[in-house]
Amino acid sequence: MVAFIGLFRRDLRLALRHGSDTGIVLGFFVLAIVLFPLGVGPEPAILQRIGAGVVWVAALLAAQICALSDPALRERLRAWRKARADEVVRADEDQQDGRGQRK
Repeated sequence: MVAFIGLFRRDLRLALRHGSDTGIVLGFFVLAIVLFPLGVGPEPAILQRIGAGVVWVAALLAAQICALSDPALRERLRAWRKARADEVVRADEDQQDGRGQRK
């Protein structure tokens, strides 16, 4: 967790150097999180179940917006997405037996 916080602080400092880009990205992230309950309803049980996923999706979309103007970030984000996709494929293959049916 300490490494994540250090990485987050470093990336935030780098992002703040770009000025308006940071404001747009943070604004998008906040609006996505704040407006999401309007789309699914205000029921606390539903929001509690899907809240973490919504935050992840909003953060990934905000990172994608940042990557539009930063080639290094674009490449890191592409590699991260590929690694996650490979994990899903491996997990799916592990669940299947030799006949292509799920265990």
